[in-house]
Amino acid sequence: MSRERCGTLIWRTDHWAVKVTLSTKPLIRHSFHFDPNVTRAQARATGKLYSFQAKEGTLPHLAELLSGKRTDSFASEFAELGESFETYSARWLKSPERKKLASWTDDESKMRVHIRPAFVTFNGGRVALARVPIRQVSPLNMKEVVFHIDQLARQQAIATKTGANIWSVVTALFGDAFNSKDPTLQCLTSNPCAGVRGPDVGVEKSKVFLYPSEFLKFVSCEHVDLAMRQREAVAVYTYMRASELEALEADAVDVNRRVIHVHQAVVRGELKELKGRYARRLPIDPKILPVLRAVLKRRSNGRIFDFDSDRKLARKLRAQMRIAGIDREELYRTTATRKQMTWHDLRATGITWAAMRGDDVAKIMQRAGHKDFDVMRRYLREAENLRDADFGEPFPSLPRELGDSGDSGTNSGQEQSSNPPRSSEPIPGAAASAYSASTPLAIDEEILALVARESSRESSRNELSMLVEAPGIEPGSGSS
Repeated sequence: MSRERCGTLIWRTDHWAVKVTLSTKPLIRHSFHFDPNVTRAQARATGKLYSFQAKEGTLPHLAELLSGKRTDSFASEFAELGESFETYSARWLKSPERKKLASWTDDESKMRVHIRPAFVTFNGGRVALARVPIRQVSPLNMKEVVFHIDQLARQQAIATKTGANIWSVVTALFGDAFNSKDPTLQCLTSNPCAGVRGPDVGVEKSKVFLYPSEFLKFVSCEHVDLAMRQREAVAVYTYMRASELEALEADAVDVNRRVIHVHQAVVRGELKELKGRYARRLPIDPKILPVLRAVLKRRSNGRIFDFDSDRKLARKLRAQMRIAGIDREELYRTTATRKQMTWHDLRATGITWAAMRGDDVAKIMQRAGHKDFDVMRRYLREAENLRDADFGEPFPSLPRELGDSGDSGTNSGQEQSSNPPRSSEPIPGAAASAYSASTPLAIDEEILALVARESSRESSRNELSMLVEAPGIEPGSGSS
């Protein structure tokens, strides 16, 4: 009977090392050096494990151990086995499914800055996750990554929302490594993220949005560039994301049928698929129609709006809001419970107004491109709290100059005198708030089912609450 392999334990000045015989022909012996904190018993136990893995052909970094000691053809037999997390993650990010996503650049940045450098336990020591073979990543390593993210959030190096986004990239990668449609990406028999709790959620910062009275101040201010006022007005009245509005081309805006086709987005200067791969058609509010006509008169081909980088957009917007006399301080300050106004909050402004106006939830989600009811619930809660507030009518009529200018050097003023703006025309047989009826658009069945299910749950909770709280009525008493 052959003796069980245990490796050869050696003391090297200030640390333990173990020599393991690799199952090759000719035989190769490799030394593993441990951290000085590793005890003799730990080193012996690890040496026994490595010897067993060497015999079975599952030893971590086997390809790297053989590199330079055997021929390339011999080492290539173990290349897949020894592929490191860094190598696999780079290959994963370059896959067609990931490259076409609008979030690709952000995902690559999170991988490079936060995920690969995270230290995890491996080979008896602490190493960067990037160096660990993808097949050797364990649930314990994933818990260490979560702890690393939580530590960054506690140190305020990142926001808790950023931490959640980082973890979503990690789970997506290991989900594909375990069960990808692309067989070249499948390399795991189990998902190490399964059952691992994600990073702390933290305090959800309250959303900010412009009141209708503040918005009118902004779009009426002559000291703010006209093209900027037109662009921001379209953002509020259509709920479009900045990346979608930047990609909007003239042929996607049908002012005759009052429909905008949203099907692409610009991310870091590149044309990408939409967030959630969700193309949609939006009905055009008659109040914003004259603005779109003026913009299309100025730019009849290609993209119709100019955009800066995200950070410049937010800074410039806040600066122009100050110029317009909007002095509500919460729009300009970030605290632990709220954030300052960003350009994306123009979209939040439109969605909140629609909820305050009482629009159908399914229609709002369809126009906004939302499929997550939890996201929509935040807008509904905010709208309910402010429904009786006195700060102006949602989606007010816009100043004439936004619609009847924008084509300098023409006799637009004369045309306007004979043809008043469409925004002032009544819609036959319907109130202005029901403008979408003139442009019937199909609502996604999945959204309708989701809204119906959530509404049923809310109704059940409200009925139970009324039953329990009603004075003199005991639950289950059968009183009707």
